[in-house]
Amino acid sequence: MTGAGCGLIFSLMTTTLTPERQIVLPKKLCVERKLQAGDHFEVIPDEDDSNVILLRRVSHAVEDDLLEVLLSCPVKGFMPRLKRRKERMRKVRL
Repeated sequence: MTGAGCGLIFSLMTTTLTPERQIVLPKKLCVERKLQAGDHFEVIPDEDDSNVILLRRVSHAVEDDLLEVLLSCPVKGFMPRLKRRKERMRKVRL
């Protein structure tokens, strides 16, 4: 399958939802995208197509750095201090 006029080649990869509602990502994708065990993802259902579910890797390091920058702002009292979430991402049943 080739992208329309852009010269990109997409390879089709499939996976299966287990009885425990887990999805294993293909090894080739993990190697190409440098995915590691313990990486966190946002799960985004497509509003227009119920067959499309997007995964977006969440980078906690970037969020933590941004929080530190905002907290070091010289204008104090502009925003209330944000509380860090203690709980991890919940598992969601599909």
